[in-house]
Amino acid sequence: MLIRLETSPDEIDFSYLAALTRVNAHAGTHRTLDVLARWGDMRLNPDTAVSLLAQAAELTLDEFVAAHTESVTRHVVRCESSISATYVRWAPMGSVLAPFEHRRLRFCAECAREDAQTLGRSYWKRTDQLPGRFWCDRHRLPLSETEAEEFSVAPPTACLVSGRSCGEAVVRASVDHPGVARYFQLIQALGTRPGPVTSQVAWRVYYFFAIECGVECLDIADSHEEARRRGKTLVPLAQRVFATFPAAWLECVAKLMGHHTPNDFASMLTGLRIPPPCRAPAQAYLLMLTAMFDSVSDAMSAIDRVERLPTEIPVSPLEVTRKPWRGIKKSKAKADPGPH
Repeated sequence: MLIRLETSPDEIDFSYLAALTRVNAHAGTHRTLDVLARWGDMRLNPDTAVSLLAQAAELTLDEFVAAHTESVTRHVVRCESSISATYVRWAPMGSVLAPFEHRRLRFCAECAREDAQTLGRSYWKRTDQLPGRFWCDRHRLPLSETEAEEFSVAPPTACLVSGRSCGEAVVRASVDHPGVARYFQLIQALGTRPGPVTSQVAWRVYYFFAIECGVECLDIADSHEEARRRGKTLVPLAQRVFATFPAAWLECVAKLMGHHTPNDFASMLTGLRIPPPCRAPAQAYLLMLTAMFDSVSDAMSAIDRVERLPTEIPVSPLEVTRKPWRGIKKSKAKADPGPH
């Protein structure tokens, strides 16, 4: 016997699983997953877990992934070149309440109270977990933050006392900032693509478009020479990122990525110039793409054009000393249109 629930608007997958666990009085989320697997006649593994939740919610897999998973944020940039149709990285078998590396969850206290009154339960919202989202768009108030506990089933209303405010200062600095707004618009645009942007593609966008966007490229001296011929002035990538976003917001984002000093964070950003594989998180590439381009449409166009280029264009660490603009010109015979 399984009591099923409807999903709530913007409810994230692990919140729905936790709600099923509570309403069925199961000992934990593992128990709920086991029951769902037997009910759905499936073998339980990370690839099937989301399919089981979709069945419980009476949604198709595509509907559930699009509306209730972290595919919008976690898969916008990733190292792998493909993505499982069943959202393989969701991985509830590992830690059902760990949507991002910092293992903290954010919620709006006002939304939690209102949802509990109108819907009968509060829930964790996907939008609140976006990396860099520190405020509620509806109430324009700072979100509260709480430590995520493995296999926890507690709703946000259980964290009203223990939750820590993200702070008024960072909200005032970022809520209406154009750079921050463009960052979230880029996340949304990337989330509508049929597949993720790999870190290799994100790096190739930098490799081919850096000079055009006024950012230093791999061979700094030669890139400045080419920029002078184009009548452009170049700045280091880290400097462009620091100039694009408010300092208070960027400091909080850096800490979420484990960089607690400006120099440490700047070094990580500078390291994005090195081709993958690297250990930079997806958020770092998102910051890079937002800072490089003046609009989301320009960034998306650059990504689309780079993805059409032949893979034999030099991208390995042994070949990056070649001047990027020469690589582009050489590729035009093989791929049209090129990135310039």
